[in-house]
Amino acid sequence: MEKYTVNKKDKELLDDNIKDTELLDNDVEYKELLDENSEDEELLDDDSEDELIDDDDGLLDNDDFEDDELLDDNFEDDNFQIGDEDALTDEDKKLKAFGKLTSKKGKNVSVRKDKKRIGLGSNRSVKQRKKRKVVLLGMTGAVVIGIIISVIAIINKYTPTKEHMSGYTYFDVIQGDDVLVMLNNETIDTTGIYNNGRLYLSCDFIAQKLNQRFYFDTESKTILYTTATDIYTYNINHNTYTDSKGKSYSEDFDIVDEVNGKLYIDFEYVSKYSNFTYSYYQDPNRVVISNDFNDVDYVTVTKDTVVRYRGGIKSLVLEEVAQDTKIRYNKSIDGWVEVTTESGFLGYIKSDCVSETFTEKRENVYTDNISSIIKDYKISLAWFQVTNTTANNSIGNYLDGTQKVTTLSPTWYSITSNNGDMSCLATKDFVDKMHVRGIEVWPLVDDFDSSINGVTLYSSKTARKKMISTLINDSKKYGYDGINIDFEKVTIESAKHYLQFIRELSVACRNNNIVLSTDNYKPAKFNSFYDLAEQNAFVDYLVIMGYDEHYSGSESGSVASIGFVEEGITGALAQVSSKKLIDAIPFFTRVWTLTTTNGETVTTSKAVGMQVAIDNLNANKAPAIWDETVGQYFGSYELDNVVVKIWLEEDHSIEEKMKLIQHYELAGVAQWKLGLENKSVWSVIAKYNQ
Repeated sequence: MEKYTVNKKDKELLDDNIKDTELLDNDVEYKELLDENSEDEELLDDDSEDELIDDDDGLLDNDDFEDDELLDDNFEDDNFQIGDEDALTDEDKKLKAFGKLTSKKGKNVSVRKDKKRIGLGSNRSVKQRKKRKVVLLGMTGAVVIGIIISVIAIINKYTPTKEHMSGYTYFDVIQGDDVLVMLNNETIDTTGIYNNGRLYLSCDFIAQKLNQRFYFDTESKTILYTTATDIYTYNINHNTYTDSKGKSYSEDFDIVDEVNGKLYIDFEYVSKYSNFTYSYYQDPNRVVISNDFNDVDYVTVTKDTVVRYRGGIKSLVLEEVAQDTKIRYNKSIDGWVEVTTESGFLGYIKSDCVSETFTEKRENVYTDNISSIIKDYKISLAWFQVTNTTANNSIGNYLDGTQKVTTLSPTWYSITSNNGDMSCLATKDFVDKMHVRGIEVWPLVDDFDSSINGVTLYSSKTARKKMISTLINDSKKYGYDGINIDFEKVTIESAKHYLQFIRELSVACRNNNIVLSTDNYKPAKFNSFYDLAEQNAFVDYLVIMGYDEHYSGSESGSVASIGFVEEGITGALAQVSSKKLIDAIPFFTRVWTLTTTNGETVTTSKAVGMQVAIDNLNANKAPAIWDETVGQYFGSYELDNVVVKIWLEEDHSIEEKMKLIQHYELAGVAQWKLGLENKSVWSVIAKYNQ
């Protein structure tokens, strides 16, 4: 290649520091600036101008010129080296000198025509090329970043969270010394306390929810606990206690503590005498208790997994559960199973992590060891109503024509004051005569005196003790075989105190071999406070009064339809052992009178014996038609503006009731009251009560 030389004209330009713009305005032609022998293709290593220059996009194809070399704003010498300095031709040196000229002025002079001629391209074309490369790189980077973000998003979307929810957050409590109490999977609005490392729960909570036999006696300010044969007394803030005989016992801890005016009982002491299970947990401190022994649905965890707060893999973790864990099943929801853990969390597990549901009945952990006096024959108890002692002498007449009466219950006792005073119509001669006949005597005690306040009476330890002493002492004095408690005025407010009276009386009766029986209404929600199940634990026999379906003041109807009687039996059997349950049937009915005056009807009734009701229909020539739906004959007639209705009790209706007693294998039958029956019913009763 020929050397480039700088002519005199170029030299003058360089020496005078002619500005780039002046250089561009100069009419010097390229052929004057450059030696005519230095062609573009020679300068660019013989590459053709067409290959070097692309006028449309300004791209340079010659590999000897890198982008960063071409675009250096100062166009320094070392950025335009093709070879060693010694190897430069004159024309190479001319170009180099030209570069120094432009760089000396501190400007990137855009001489497009010249640059095209020497194959350098315009600054604009170069910048476009760099810009496009940057854009290309940016787009590529953006795509890569987008892919990464998408992958991360997908991974995050389908990756279950391992983050846990705090137990304090779940149960909505703050950290402290109180102990959270859970009963049958529900958080209770009460808390326990720790005292000397032992858990104490409130007396009210224990009595209402766990074991009502821990009874707070307001009069003596002590806690009482009743067993089959004893009553234990616990003083507050003491570790000693006594039984009813005065014997003292002690523990290494206070059984009852008073804190800030509130009574607490040692929880684990209570658990020894109660039918519930429990476990302790932390964060927060809590005790989880269960006394629900009904059938429970469970699932088994088939692989290690977690219980989540909600159904979803992004929901926070409540608890980790291991394979083969048995856990309580609640319901299934869209691929998730709602469960309740032993630690008290209600949450969700994926359906594919658990087995099919199965049902188990939880086993009792405590069973009452309370014995009862149960006769080896069916009871046939007839109530004998008397209002004075003289009436006792007529008992022989009432018994004539009866069959297989095993027990008489004369109405001898009534509560007369809130102090526990009683009236008594008992006579020793009556009892002796009944014993001669082979009939036991269980005197009835009622609470019909309207002046009696049940709460005041039953909540008084002194009054309870007085009533019990009277009945036990009279039993010994007159020779009673049993006692029949007919307290029909118990209220929801007095119920817990009434039940304590029954417990205490049962201990005294059991210790003296006296049968204790109670009379109860047909079970219903409104009278559930009579608590037949608790009575069943202490009482020898429970009598269900299977009558008064319709009563004085109600609308007209049967006194004891067959459906009503059966409902009473089945309802009681849900709480009472059949060997203790006696069903009472009516020897009476009601004559209903419906009087209409000026379009308004007034209903009244009168209780009458069996034969009186039959005679009433016969006297008015009113037929009695059997009504299968009530299991009775029904008769009706009309006189002027008065309609009379009677649902009869007689042999056929009594037989239907006795069939139920036999079917349910009850302990026997009771009748209210002796003297209202037709003598023919006794053979019917005897037929089925055996």
